[in-house]
Amino acid sequence: MNDFIKELQKKLETLMNTDVIVKEEKESVEISIKNPTVSKAITITYITSEDLKMLLGKTPRFYPNTEDGAEHLLEDLQKYKTGKLSLLDYVSVNNEESKQDRLIKTADLVDLDLSGLQNIFIKTGLLSSDELETLLTLGGTVRISFWDASKNCSYKYVNKTLIKE
Repeated sequence: MNDFIKELQKKLETLMNTDVIVKEEKESVEISIKNPTVSKAITITYITSEDLKMLLGKTPRFYPNTEDGAEHLLEDLQKYKTGKLSLLDYVSVNNEESKQDRLIKTADLVDLDLSGLQNIFIKTGLLSSDELETLLTLGGTVRISFWDASKNCSYKYVNKTLIKE
């Protein structure tokens, strides 16, 4: 294991206040961070000639394979751990989950109405405004997931009103 990965491992253990599991392969290193509140771990993949890849949920996030890239990854993890960032996804009325998620600023959720939720979806490119309105009108759910799963919430559209659950 090279010095870059050893240093990243130390920083991750300090930041996340937990041991991380490092699995070294011939061409890559995978770092797993167990979340104590859910079964799914965060994974970070390091391949020498590629970007760092972090998987918080469904959609990978990429960071340059440099010291600056690692620092940006650590900053995003810190914000996710402290609840400043959260994951946004949705579930259709048929209980089909979205194939992707987006990392969003949790502050954007304050006093959220349908228009605000549409703006978040448009900004992130997860769904168009019309697609979101159709999803919610038909009984679908928008989910917000946090590192601390006890803070997870969802939004539904009931009687032409956006309801947080």
